[in-house]
Amino acid sequence: MRTTIDKMATYIGTKFGDDAAQEWVSNKKTIMPEPTYSQAILIRHSQRVRATRDRIELKLRGLSSEKTAIEAEIQVASSRTLLRELREVDDQIAKCNIELADEVEI
Repeated sequence: MRTTIDKMATYIGTKFGDDAAQEWVSNKKTIMPEPTYSQAILIRHSQRVRATRDRIELKLRGLSSEKTAIEAEIQVASSRTLLRELREVDDQIAKCNIELADEVEI
């Protein structure tokens, strides 16, 4: 029985970390303290979030302009190629909106 517990602890430690293995062996819940971050790290993180948001917003503006141009071309002469391009641009806009929503949640 002890060999099985040791082997299980080794597996759990390998898969989920030493804290999880120790928790499994001792049957006690390990409470990890919440990490504290220095001001420099918090500033760097906020700058990275802002840069990512700016990049996504810039891409959205470009895609919106491209969509408008494609829609204008479709009014003149509709073709399957233009419709495919419009669908691809709409898909990219949707992905950017998802990225932007995920970035705001962080």
